[in-house]
Amino acid sequence: MRIQITPLFSGSTGNCILVQAGGTNVLVDAGITAKALTGALAQTGLRMDDIAAVLITHEHADHIKGLPVLVKKYSTPVYATEGTWRIMHGKFREIPKFRPVFVPDGAFYIGDLAVDSFPLSHDAAQPVGYAFFHMGEKASIATDTGYVSKGMIRALEGSATILLESNHDPVMLQTGPYPGILKRRVASRKGHLSNEDCARVVAHLAQCGTKQVILGHLSMKNNTPELAYESTFRALQEINIDPENGLSLSVAPPALFTD
Repeated sequence: MRIQITPLFSGSTGNCILVQAGGTNVLVDAGITAKALTGALAQTGLRMDDIAAVLITHEHADHIKGLPVLVKKYSTPVYATEGTWRIMHGKFREIPKFRPVFVPDGAFYIGDLAVDSFPLSHDAAQPVGYAFFHMGEKASIATDTGYVSKGMIRALEGSATILLESNHDPVMLQTGPYPGILKRRVASRKGHLSNEDCARVVAHLAQCGTKQVILGHLSMKNNTPELAYESTFRALQEINIDPENGLSLSVAPPALFTD
């Protein structure tokens, strides 16, 4: 693959995804401590100085937790939608020189990567996913969405690689420890994508040429890697695509690198 997607951290405890193409490295989200993030980067052979930009999907803590410390220590540009920035700007009042780069309408370039954003359906101000383009190849990241609309499908189609949310198993969610209000929030159209909904999207995208699928943002209390994998595995088999031959299917671990 010309575009490499590496989930450094994935799940409700924190999210940070490394995207690499040509000589360009970017991060999608910084939802873990700056120390953990830089430590994980070091294990890939990179430093923050090697990161061309940080792209924020939305303002929830598990996606921006490490950002205030990062912007104090490094000059890496941070991209966010105007809606996201309006909600999170208070966290940066003690850093008066920090200014985000607003995600523009339409595609834009960061080094060797062309980037385009697309809206997601989540209980945040202006949540987005990102599509990346390099030398004729496309890769996409979409987490934290309660459902996938036709517009989102169009934004994802043609991706050689995709990281897509497979957050929860509906039965585990309904029988699990969450209070009722939180269960309803997760299952809503502004919540998180279930294993079954994710599997249906992946099956469609596989028919449109997707060759590598990473299932991400799994709930620690309402899912297991085995359940997420099996749901998508079955959906691919039903359309006669072998996930073990010709298509790479994997589940992002909560943390790719640990001490």
